[in-house]
Amino acid sequence: MFGFGGPLKPEKVSYYQITSGIFGKKWKYFYSSEGAMPLITSQTVQYTQPEPEPPQPKLTREQLKAKQKEEELAAWRAERKAEEQAKQEKQAREEAKKAAKEKGEKYEEKRPEGEEVKNLPIFKLEYIPGAMKNEGWPISAKFAQKWLDGSAFIINDSNKNNVGLPMDEDTVTLKWARRFGNVDDRYEELLAKSVFNEFALNELKPKIIKRVKDIFFSIEVPNTNLRLPASVKGFSTESDIINIQQFHKDWHFQHIKISTRDTFKSKTVPTDLTGSLGSFALYAAVGRVFVSGRDYFIYDDKNNTKTWCLEPNVQMTHVYVYLRDIYEFNGFQYLGHWNKTGLVSVSSILYTPACAVKHAIDTRRGGSKFQEECVYWPVFNNDFNVWREINKSGGDFMIFSKPVLVELPKPIEIPMEKLCLPPVKK
Repeated sequence: MFGFGGPLKPEKVSYYQITSGIFGKKWKYFYSSEGAMPLITSQTVQYTQPEPEPPQPKLTREQLKAKQKEEELAAWRAERKAEEQAKQEKQAREEAKKAAKEKGEKYEEKRPEGEEVKNLPIFKLEYIPGAMKNEGWPISAKFAQKWLDGSAFIINDSNKNNVGLPMDEDTVTLKWARRFGNVDDRYEELLAKSVFNEFALNELKPKIIKRVKDIFFSIEVPNTNLRLPASVKGFSTESDIINIQQFHKDWHFQHIKISTRDTFKSKTVPTDLTGSLGSFALYAAVGRVFVSGRDYFIYDDKNNTKTWCLEPNVQMTHVYVYLRDIYEFNGFQYLGHWNKTGLVSVSSILYTPACAVKHAIDTRRGGSKFQEECVYWPVFNNDFNVWREINKSGGDFMIFSKPVLVELPKPIEIPMEKLCLPPVKK
């Protein structure tokens, strides 16, 4: 800008962008001279519709010429002011260098954080669903639009386990989610290991024992042929799925977390699952339970009664598996840099530098002309919270997939004590 010996230029920041190639999409890394220029501006993400500009009166030819001269004069004055400022800054640097040298200290010039700009194209959160579609993320776009269109509602730790929350249970499926990243591996881990660990068994036992007892103590004493009633031979939770939130509360006993990285393609490229759910969990819930065992009467001749008892052998053979997530914007989280066409990320896969995420960035190459599609704005969870407060819209909601019945590789044994009905007359 000022040539050799001038002030240090802002340092470009590295960033990742989804690009297409002959082998499909990948998360390409741009750095050094190909990096993005941070933009210092008073503008922010826009949360409301801008006020329309008042109609301008039609100017005569003489007025247009006068306006043009005024604008040219203003530009000339701005240029002279910039030159004077540059001269003063240079003089200040030289004096600082001289002072440091006299003290025997090393002079280190502070590099500006970015390029100061004005009148950038506006960016609104309402542009994000369209940008998601442009990236090939239809599910992400649907959820983002659903949130923007919803009545203002917040789901947090105080109400996240309540029944009756706003919900979407028709959009995503377990089969769809298993197509991405490491989700299928985590699914297999849930069924092969996690449902059998001690934590899961401790959660599972009281749920099943209570249901078996409720069924057992609701029946009538069988007749003397001692045939185990069909109602005691087990149960299925299929009919409870009609209310998925209550089903989840009553019957889930184990889950496995899916991290955002688990949703990436080839471990580096974000996908529609990344944009729609990010981190979430797969849950296992009670599916089918079978009860067998020795049943018999205990006779009391003194009181002329008989007591029917069952020594139950209880096995759970099937579980329901489903995904569950909360679409919300709680806590601090950087959500990428966005514009109308898509997103980039100034974070690495594992690390997000705080100094890089706070500014809008310009991804133009070399000396190309300014392009609106090259300016990206940082978006954080709090942007959505501010938008909700101002617009009185923006509703958090639960996301469920339809539970899928899966047979376990081996049944889970549920130990139970002997059950006996109250004695009855012989």
